[in-house]
Amino acid sequence: MATDPTAANVTALAVIVDECRHEPQQHWPRMVDSWLRAIQEQVVDGSAPSDLAAVRSGLRARVVPRMQPEVAAVVVHSNFTDELDIVAVVDYPDRTLRVTRDMLASTEQGRDVVQEAIAATVSAELLDLDIRDHDVTPEDSVRLVAKDGNPYVATALLLVSRLLPGPAPYGALVAAPKGSTIMLYLISSDRALGFLPTFDRFARNLASAAEDALVGQVYWWFEQVFHPVGVSSDGSSLSLPPALQDLVRSLPPAAG
Repeated sequence: MATDPTAANVTALAVIVDECRHEPQQHWPRMVDSWLRAIQEQVVDGSAPSDLAAVRSGLRARVVPRMQPEVAAVVVHSNFTDELDIVAVVDYPDRTLRVTRDMLASTEQGRDVVQEAIAATVSAELLDLDIRDHDVTPEDSVRLVAKDGNPYVATALLLVSRLLPGPAPYGALVAAPKGSTIMLYLISSDRALGFLPTFDRFARNLASAAEDALVGQVYWWFEQVFHPVGVSSDGSSLSLPPALQDLVRSLPPAAG
């Protein structure tokens, strides 16, 4: 089936508007200029793929802020958390193109394409990340997993258990403030409750200053589930989901 170029351009416009919504206003001219140049190139050389088969080698999975419903309706993606989606994209040297449903073959399912994109991203983009532990307090360190210029690092949220410094029977605090950076803190005692406001502030500061910002939201990762946790503006109180109550009560006391 031929792709309607008018519909494709409307979809592309909706996507760039959604992307700009999550970026500082000073970045909008650059993003729109890049989008216009990509559209112009596609018109001149016919490079806009009408189906996924032609560009499958560039298939990747990218974590993005939760899309608006009208964009999510046409883009191949999977809901990840309340704040984040995982989007199937095609990676080009100078840009990425979100995969839309009209690019799928009649026998393909969006969820299968997302899983294929995740596997390709892990093998092509996430094998040489910079992993460093940063001392934040004398007793607490945060593991930063990063690679400058790599927008796929946040997809490593799917690999949390592999990236932690040890077993995590009580889970870990996790954040993805930037597309190129994720933060991890292994929970080993009730000390984590006192450290959570500091971790939250660290994540939000990174997100607010980043050109590739995602969200400052902190999650308590436990048994492969990302539970959102909240901190009051003054850091004096925590908001933990009911699903974590028994786990919190079982935390051993901090040493000393």
